[in-house]
Amino acid sequence: STLANVRLQMGSLDLPLYYASPGQVNAQIPFETGANTTVSIVAFANGYLTPPEVVTITAGLPGIFTTNGGGTGQAAATNPSGVFVDASSPATAGDVIIAYCTGLGSTTPTVPTGTATPSGLYNVVNTVTASIGGVNAPVQFAGLTPSFVGLYQVNILVPVGVTSGNAVALVLHQAGQDSNQATIAIR
Repeated sequence: STLANVRLQMGSLDLPLYYASPGQVNAQIPFETGANTTVSIVAFANGYLTPPEVVTITAGLPGIFTTNGGGTGQAAATNPSGVFVDASSPATAGDVIIAYCTGLGSTTPTVPTGTATPSGLYNVVNTVTASIGGVNAPVQFAGLTPSFVGLYQVNILVPVGVTSGNAVALVLHQAGQDSNQATIAIR
């Protein structure tokens, strides 16, 4: 809950931290936080306290991780063997890709906040859909990734009819929200 002399607090809860630098702090919002609620978050850093930042917690706000870390470009998406789906290893219609993401909300069963996901299936509560190149792509699984804290994966079947290319759009949809647009390679 403290990293690089930084601590984030939401209400009376200290948030689990995973990265801290002068311009960015990555924390996990507790799974127990109810959807459609408003909460205040404050930061304690090097003896200073920030003014409260009021945020609204939604049922889901999907975000696809990308290899550049900025939310654009090549998706952090692999095939089932763990190879990135990029220009050197493109996917084809009928393949399954695994897109790694954040912000998919509660799961069933639940996993305690700040702990690694045990083996097994921890499905998201709110349905996730996907599109690849603007074509609806069947989602086979959306849930937490085993052995990681708060990391989600969405297993997606590449549909027939998707235009090929090295930067084909991948978008997730959940609870009325669209993710960032990332890309994958399709042949």
